[in-house]
Amino acid sequence: MKASFWGIALAVAAAVFVVLNVTGLGGRNCAVVAVSHDEAVPENLAPTFDVTTLAGERLQFPDDYKGKVVLVDFWATWCPPCRAEIPGLIEAHGRYHQDGFDVVGLTLDRYRGVSRDTVQRFLRDQKVTWPQVYENAEKIAAAYGVTGIPAAFLVDGDTGEIIAQGRDVLGHSLPRTIEQALRAAN
Repeated sequence: MKASFWGIALAVAAAVFVVLNVTGLGGRNCAVVAVSHDEAVPENLAPTFDVTTLAGERLQFPDDYKGKVVLVDFWATWCPPCRAEIPGLIEAHGRYHQDGFDVVGLTLDRYRGVSRDTVQRFLRDQKVTWPQVYENAEKIAAAYGVTGIPAAFLVDGDTGEIIAQGRDVLGHSLPRTIEQALRAAN
């Protein structure tokens, strides 16, 4: 009887954990399911990608960003912490863009069945102006080792080196990290 009780209790706890993390109610990150990626990428180098953006333009990363410091931002419209990051990203993009900072967004909405029209409408409403990747974003996320969002990587566009990631490129830490990266690049 005791073993049965603890088995049920453990199953319920696991289910609650999954629900809270998938819905974004369980903390700072939203859970995503990682897709396997077989190519080995050196730990400090950002995986490259060649995709078409939501605007229909070809984007070759990092080749298209020579001379820039780029935030590769994994997010989704259904992720409350991701949406909370948007005003700070808009402010940072406006403040540092002329100094060589740029952003590439990779939305994991397709993975959850959110249409590209819905994502485009959301981006317009939020006044997000940087390129967004919709198709194959989940494969790119797997290449970066993303298991929860928001997830961001600050990358040197010349070398492809990951300069910073995690908490250093989220929230109030982002401006300081961008400034340090831009100083180091010049």
